[in-house]
Amino acid sequence: MGRKAQKQRKSEEGRKRARKRKRENEHSDFWVGLEKAFSKYNQNELIATLGGLQVLQENHTHLVRLEIASRVACSIQNGGNQNLDIGKIISILNQHLPRDGPVGRMEDPIDNLFTDNIVFYGGNYIIYPGIEENGVFILRTFLDAIFGYGEGLSDEFKYLINPSVIALMYLSNEVANRLGHTRYMESPDTWRKNFVTPKREIFYKASDAVRFSLREIKLWFKKQNIDHRFLSPFITTIANTEFKNKTPYKNLLFVKPLLHIGSELILVQPGSVCTALRHFVLVTAKHMNLVDALSANYRKAENNKINRHCSIVTGTAVSRSFHCEAWL
Repeated sequence: MGRKAQKQRKSEEGRKRARKRKRENEHSDFWVGLEKAFSKYNQNELIATLGGLQVLQENHTHLVRLEIASRVACSIQNGGNQNLDIGKIISILNQHLPRDGPVGRMEDPIDNLFTDNIVFYGGNYIIYPGIEENGVFILRTFLDAIFGYGEGLSDEFKYLINPSVIALMYLSNEVANRLGHTRYMESPDTWRKNFVTPKREIFYKASDAVRFSLREIKLWFKKQNIDHRFLSPFITTIANTEFKNKTPYKNLLFVKPLLHIGSELILVQPGSVCTALRHFVLVTAKHMNLVDALSANYRKAENNKINRHCSIVTGTAVSRSFHCEAWL
């Protein structure tokens, strides 16, 4: 390599490092700003507010910003006691997480429905798909693979999966019921727009909808003959040091969307229920050395779905190979 080429290469590497430092500084700036602005408020109320904002249809395309805001709120160790004003919170979000800022630019137009539905033991469960593509389809296929096919999967594995899935989906469904949300609702196009202050009665209803007292959870589980501890894999606390990780896609709430704070559980990230359940299934399968069996059953379930639809159109069957460990 000649001197000129070496000089060009070093120059390009320098520009890459500068761009990386700029991104890191931008991310650090808004995180510090949010942390300072949030720290004066009652933490329970703040976290419930951010969770409630995520189940308002107009905020569906704003979930990346709201999920970041929730992480920052959960990372605060000593919150204040100032009463929360929703108008002020919306102003803080628009100031530190603007539509054209480093986080706002990460948002894309939404392809998912606002609400979806999964049929499982006990009936229909309304799910908030969030922004993950095909999340509901993947979870449905997992459940079909385990309980519809299940070859080589132990009864112990199924026993661990079944009540945990019911438990978390029940909470999601209860949030929807409290808000009057039905299955297969759509959301308006608010991509690259600022947050808008909701009507106060709607805001209070949404923030209350994601809060569950430990007492009511225990009572419900008792009626269903389910140990409430089956929710444990999806619960974290504000003491978890992973909340200090500022990497955008390293979000603990993706796999633990429930926060235990005081005497209640808050569904901080309703759009991560599918992700959390999929992660739980995979981790449990890996722990029990059942990933190969789960993958084989997943292929059967997925191929059956594909063949059922393709045969209607072309009359031709297809086959796909896949291994679940790719998701771990």
